[in-house]
Amino acid sequence: MPLRLLLALLVLAAPAVTLSGCAREEPPREAAIEDVAVENLRLVRGANGDPAVQGVVVNASDEEQSVQVVIALYDAANQRIGEVQVPVERVAPRAEQGFSRALDRDAAGASVRRILVF
Repeated sequence: MPLRLLLALLVLAAPAVTLSGCAREEPPREAAIEDVAVENLRLVRGANGDPAVQGVVVNASDEEQSVQVVIALYDAANQRIGEVQVPVERVAPRAEQGFSRALDRDAAGASVRRILVF
C-alpha cells in the first residue's frame, strides 16, 4: 500500500514539477523614458504617392532592444482617426534605427502613444 501511495503522489506532482521548469515568455513592458525614444516622427509620401509614417528609434540603454511603437493618427481637425503599430527589432545598444510604415489612409498628424519593449 505505501508503494501505491508513493506512485500516486509522483503522478500528481509530475505536472507541477514539469510546469515549474518551463520558461515563460516575458510580456512586453513600456519603455523607461530614458531608455528608448522615438525621434523625428513625420508623415511622408512614398515614391508612388502613398502615405507613410517614418521615425527613428533611439536606444540609450546598454542592451539591444526590440520595440513596438504605437502611433496615433489624426485628421486635419486633430481628431484621432486610428493608430498603427510598428515593430522595430534589434536596435543596438546606444544606437538609432529608422523605421517606415505605409498607411492605409491619409492623416494630417501623428504622435507616439506608447513604446513597448520586448
